[in-house]
Parts: sequence; structure tokens; C-alpha cells
Amino acid sequence: MPPYGGHFASVWYVRTSDAGAPGGASKAAVGTGLSRDEISRWRSFAAVEPANLYLLSRLMLRHVLTHCHPSIAPLGWCFAIEATGRPRIDAVPGTVGLHFSISHCQRAVAIAVASVEGIGVDVESTDVDAGMATALLGQLHTSEVQELPRQQSGALNTRHMLGLWTLKEAYLKAIGTGLSVPPKAIAFDRLNRLMPECRLPPENAGRLGISLHRRCPMESALALPSRARRRRADRSS
Repeated sequence: MPPYGGHFASVWYVRTSDAGAPGGASKAAVGTGLSRDEISRWRSFAAVEPANLYLLSRLMLRHVLTHCHPSIAPLGWCFAIEATGRPRIDAVPGTVGLHFSISHCQRAVAIAVASVEGIGVDVESTDVDAGMATALLGQLHTSEVQELPRQQSGALNTRHMLGLWTLKEAYLKAIGTGLSVPPKAIAFDRLNRLMPECRLPPENAGRLGISLHRRCPMESALALPSRARRRRADRSS
């Protein structure tokens, strides 16, 4: 059992600017910190930035899981991919009931760990250009478009849309569908409240608690079953 006991959810963040680009010491730790499959995947990246993000997120995931379950060393964790593309812990004795979600953007990596199934986290950079703003608008439900504040500036509306997108990503991860469900099929309202309510689809409404957290230059969303109490949340690693 994790050291916390009972139902819990914990969120960990690390800013890429704090971690620095994985160089010297970090790369030297790859051989002892990642599995062969992860090393192969890391080496397959053609560009430096996505390779660094992948390396940071995988090393961080392993160390966060070990913090939650100290009897297993970071390299002792094994993972599998579900049919929907969601990663999960696999073939590690004694870890039944431990679940995670992982997200990263240019600015940060976020790891959420919970003692209950159905958790999703998403983190997004607030650096959004005009092209991205147009793409975000295309992912909104018609009711969300109608609720865009008419009096706000374009920048504020873009931030509003980014918040909606972040909520959608976390929600779809939590219900296990990922982007196989079109994000525009899901609607959120009252974004400025701590716990926005998911209006669609109705069969899943109320099953999950979803919260949005804004911290410049990024924002994140966490979705988890209501029975999981968030403990020691919003950690920095």
C-alpha cells in the first residue's frame, strides 16, 4: 500500500526550466533509470525537445511511483498500454489499486497518482498563438461557443478556450477513451468555479470531480472519482 493509506490522489509538477535540458548527468542516468523499451523510444526521437520531454516525464513517473510505493525501486516499475492507448502499471506485485496519469507540454510535466481507477491529468502551456486559438475554437461544443464572453478581449477568450481544452483532455483520460471521443462532444460550464460541471455526456456527469488550476505560464486540470481525496496535491518535484 502507498504510505498515505486509504483513498488518495496526488499531483506532481516539474517545470522544464527548473529541470533543465537533460544533459550529462541525466543522460548518464538513462541506462539505470529507464527500461530498454523506454531507452529505445527516447533514441527514436529526431528532435531534441520532444526527446528531452519524454526522458524527463518517464524518469519523473518512475520516481513519483516509488515515492508512493517505496518498496519498489524506480526501475522496478513495468507498464502496459491499454487498447485505448492509456498506459497503466503492469506485472508489479503488490501495486493493485495504484493508478496514474501523465501529461507534458513545452513548459512542464505533470504526474497524477491515485488509489482509485479513473484519474486524468492534463497540463498545457499558456503560450497560444493565433493558429492554436483557431484550433481550440474548433474543439468547443456549441453551448461553449455560445457562452464565450462577448465583452472579453481575444486574449482572454483564448485563455478561456485553453482552460476548456485542458478540462476536456483530463476528463477523456479519466474515463479511458482518450481522443477517440471528439472533445467537442463534451461541454463544461462555469469555468471560473473550482469544480466545473461536465454537462455532456449525461451518463458520465457527476461521476468525476474535475478541477482547473492556473499557474503562469501553464494551467492544468485534474479529473478523479469523488471518493478519492486529494492529498499533498500540487507537489513540485
